[in-house]
Amino acid sequence: MKITKKHLIGVLFFFLLFLTYSGFILSALDASAASSLWDRQIGKTEMGRPFGEASGDARDVRVIVIYVIKVFLTFLGIIMLILMMLAGFKWMTSGGNDDKVKEAKSMIKSAIIGFIIIILSHLLVMYIGECVLDIATGAESWLCNPNSYE
Repeated sequence: MKITKKHLIGVLFFFLLFLTYSGFILSALDASAASSLWDRQIGKTEMGRPFGEASGDARDVRVIVIYVIKVFLTFLGIIMLILMMLAGFKWMTSGGNDDKVKEAKSMIKSAIIGFIIIILSHLLVMYIGECVLDIATGAESWLCNPNSYE
């Protein structure tokens, strides 16, 4: 595939867009940074308490791990969507070349299989996450019965 001026302008546009937004984010982080390690410790009275308890949003480590896994699987789903769009673009620009069409079909097939695996693993993590949350809080729901795990 030739790199045309149109492709180069598109890539440059997204790169500049990324730099613009990352500049805003990094400047906000610098503005909120404390001047030293000692300044960050002043007023800390939460030593020895569970994470988030002082703000009223105490979370168990298991719940945080489930949340991180959900975010990771969502990111993988976005990557699969991009792969699907790339394969469709490759198919549309194949110009009737059978080799390129076969390659695009193979990419679409692989992306669909990967997407199905990601959806199933996301559902599994959601189920396990609900069970972990029920066990951690002691709440009973239709999904899991914490008393049966004792």
